[in-house]
This record gives sequence, structure tokens and C-alpha cells, in this order.
Amino acid sequence: MDYFSPYLNDFTPPAKARRPSTAKALLAVLTDFLKANNLKVDWEGVESAPNEALVNALAMMSPYGPPEKTGNA
Repeated sequence: MDYFSPYLNDFTPPAKARRPSTAKALLAVLTDFLKANNLKVDWEGVESAPNEALVNALAMMSPYGPPEKTGNA
């Protein structure tokens, strides 16, 4: 068995999925974060971003270190 075979789906783009019901709460927290840090965002880009890309971008820009971002804190 090829070592990488189990991971081939990692390169398959996710299907366009609907935003989960928690998305409104996430966007509300994002709005508060932006206001608190005097930041602006391209809301059109946020609204059109796939869920996975949005979550990844928010995780990267969050002010937490690797342990908190990965749940190993």
C-alpha cells in the first residue's frame, strides 16, 4: 500500500457547502473582533468564501498560539 493513498482526498476541493447554523455566531464574533482591533474586512469576500477557507483564514489571523489553535492547550 502506498503511504500517501489515504491522503489523496486532501487535494480534492470541498464541495460548495451551505454555511452551518453556527456561522451567524461566528460572523458576529468576527465583527466584534474587527471593531475591537479597528480592522476592516471585505465582507463580499467573507460571504463568498468556502467554509473551510473562512475557518482557516480566521484561525491564522487569530491572536492565539499554536497550542490554542490546535486544541492542545
